[in-house]
Amino acid sequence: MLQFYLLLLLMLTIALIIPFISKNSLKESIIMSGLIGIFSLSLYTYLGAYQPLKSWVTEGKTHYELLAQYQQLGGTEGIIARIHEKLKVNSHDTKGWLILSKLYAARGDDKAAREALEKAEGSSSNSRKTSLRGA
Repeated sequence: MLQFYLLLLLMLTIALIIPFISKNSLKESIIMSGLIGIFSLSLYTYLGAYQPLKSWVTEGKTHYELLAQYQQLGGTEGIIARIHEKLKVNSHDTKGWLILSKLYAARGDDKAAREALEKAEGSSSNSRKTSLRGA
């Protein structure tokens, strides 16, 4: 960002000096100053801001891909319904209960989030007991 301000300062300095050192008319000096400004900003955009622009475009693309997947799943409600279906099959899925808890919390349903978190803790302790028995 500092590069941008330095370039802008240089451009303004040149724009203010040209009319005083030029033997051309004021109109030609203003046009020349404008062209130098456009050239400077174009050069900065091409060279100075290439990496940030590239990362913004790449990350923005990823964001919109994730947003499309989210919408295909039916938003928060659709995802909650799918997780409930999976938890009917395997009620000891700790990850499923944790994700469900986070979704409820994001939706603002604190009571349901707490219940899901308690079930996650319960399924976690059950899976530890099962693994200890098998050992």
